[in-house]
Amino acid sequence: MYLLARHVHLCRTANHCVLLDLQADRYFCIDRPSFDALAPWLHGWPGACDPAREAMSSIDAGIIALTDELLSRGILTTQPEYGKAAAPANGEPTASHELALRHARISGLRAVAFFAPFFFACRTAEARLKKPLAVTIEHIAKRKREHRSSKSCSPTRKQTLALAFAALRLFYPREYLCLFDSLALIEFLSLFNIFPEWIFGVTADPFNAHCWIQADDVLLNDTKSRVAEYNIIMRV
Repeated sequence: MYLLARHVHLCRTANHCVLLDLQADRYFCIDRPSFDALAPWLHGWPGACDPAREAMSSIDAGIIALTDELLSRGILTTQPEYGKAAAPANGEPTASHELALRHARISGLRAVAFFAPFFFACRTAEARLKKPLAVTIEHIAKRKREHRSSKSCSPTRKQTLALAFAALRLFYPREYLCLFDSLALIEFLSLFNIFPEWIFGVTADPFNAHCWIQADDVLLNDTKSRVAEYNIIMRV
């Protein structure tokens, strides 16, 4: 049996399996028929073979070649200490609400009140993106775990802060990029002891990757119609 490396995430689309290798900071695609043939040998995948009943020698030669390639890339492993169950990612966005970001308004006094933390958050995001993505993801995940017991603020407060961020974004001189904007919003909200979910999604035909921020069932920096196009590959 094979395990998914701990730094790898995956999801299935209609015609492909997409893998996100955080260590290499890249995506890797496998055609769906090849992945479906490999899936029974992945520990944790629904319908995986029982190694006590199935001989590994029965794997098709083409699948052996594929597993050899994935092992050499560090995507799969046979060592439990470096691997994890290859459970499928939740492929459907769960948000049922979104903010009216296009109509975000903020008064002059409120803008002054939020500008310092907003600017600090953007500069922090800039610095973090200079590091490997895996380092940033681990930092965000660890901080979120450490504050898991923190008292939750009201949904209205979260939405007000997200709208303030959207309004102030016009004053930060950088083109929109989902990775930067989502990370900057995470850093901004963390200053108010709010730790939302950072969600990564992909499409495969054609390939495209995207990420957004969600607090409970509310999208804080995107729309339901847009994120519905993506299959979720990782939640942080």
